[in-house]
Amino acid sequence: MGQPCGFWDTQYLRGGLQRIAFASLVGLTSVLAKVKR
Repeated sequence: MGQPCGFWDTQYLRGGLQRIAFASLVGLTSVLAKVKR
């Protein structure tokens, strides 16, 4: 256990934020595509 716990927490949180941002981006693009039609 050389790494502090905070390191893993930040890595996990960053991954989750990226996933949420990507999902919202995909959702926005799909909504825009529907609106444009």
